[in-house]
This record gives sequence, C-alpha cells and structure tokens, in this order.
Amino acid sequence: MKFAFSTVSSPKWDFQTLVTKAREYGYDGIEIRGSRDQSIQTASDIFLTDTAKVRSLFSGAGLEICCVASSIAYSPNKHERTSRAAQLRDYIDTAQAVGCPWVKIFDAEAKPGVSRSMLAAEMGDWLLPLGDYAAEAGLGILVENSLSFRTAKEMWMILDRINHPSIRCCWDIFNAALLGETPSTSVPVLNSKIQYAQVKDAKFGPLGAAYCKLGGG
Repeated sequence: MKFAFSTVSSPKWDFQTLVTKAREYGYDGIEIRGSRDQSIQTASDIFLTDTAKVRSLFSGAGLEICCVASSIAYSPNKHERTSRAAQLRDYIDTAQAVGCPWVKIFDAEAKPGVSRSMLAAEMGDWLLPLGDYAAEAGLGILVENSLSFRTAKEMWMILDRINHPSIRCCWDIFNAALLGETPSTSVPVLNSKIQYAQVKDAKFGPLGAAYCKLGGG
C-alpha cells in the first residue's frame, strides 16, 4: 500500500513545495486536483504549468503523481454530458503528459423521481468510450462515491454494468460512513473494483461537517 495526500489540503503550495514536503513527511506520492472544471484554485495548477517540468520534478524526487483529480460528474443533460466528456479527455491527456496513471471523477447526482438504476446505466454508457480513450493513453478512470452513489451496492451498479478494465473505484470511506456504511461492508462488496481509497475526518456541528486533521473528528 502506498500513501499520498491531495493538493486540496495545501492550496498555497507550488509544485516544488509539494515535492519537498511529501519527501519530508514520508509520502509516496501526491494527488493533484485539477481546476479546469471548478472554482477551487491552487498554486499547483497542472493546467497552467509545463507538464514536462512537473513530470521531471516528481521523477527526480522519486515521487508519484498518483492521480489527477477532477470535479467532473455525469449529467443527464445532453449538452453538459458532451462538454464534460471533452473535459475528461483533456484531463486524461494531461495526466498522460505528467506520467500519472489515473484520472478521478465524481459519480452522478440523482434528481427526485429518477431511478438510480437507470441513472447508473446511463452513466455507464457515457463512460465506456471514455474508458477506451483512457486505455489507449495507458491510463484508467476512477469513479469516486461522492454524490448519489455513496454506498458500495450503489457504486456496484455503475461499475458492474461497465465492466471495463480501465474503469475502477475511488472509495471514499468518509462519504460511505455518512450513510452508516463501514469498510467491513464496502470492501467485500466492491472487492477488486477498489483501486484507490480516500481517508478524511470531520467534526460535526449544527451546520454539518467541517473537515479536520485525521484523528481530530
């Protein structure tokens, strides 16, 4: 097992600082959160940086770019679906350029009255050609349980329909725990479909959950 942290946790660090701190703290790699599809900005914007230099920096330090993460999620709206597919291909191209093996997306948000099984099927149909695109680039796509498919059985509906070797799961333990599901349930259900796991902690108050350092929630 290898350990990494996300640039979301260190938005003011540039790439050189990220590499220095990762080595200092004993991490194996770093997840780079892309900002092309979201308002969150970081000092380490992969889309505003020379990818060859980033790749060389990490390689020289013996660190991996374990994932290029996006906020792309499946949309039933045809125009948005087409636009987000183009964004995802852009992320895949960028990940390939920096030598990163995985690009991460969110699942999908179910609207009231919409069948989850139907939404899962639609997302699967949308993802299949993108999985082929990633495979041709030597990469894979990770689907994170972040929106409406937060439990293992719900995520299984998406992944089992696709059954694509280049599309796997990024399992967020915290998101599942919010619905009362523990890893002892999630892991046996999804098993080898889990490629990547996220761990985070939070304190709960009247306004909901506020993220904090691990062990502090």
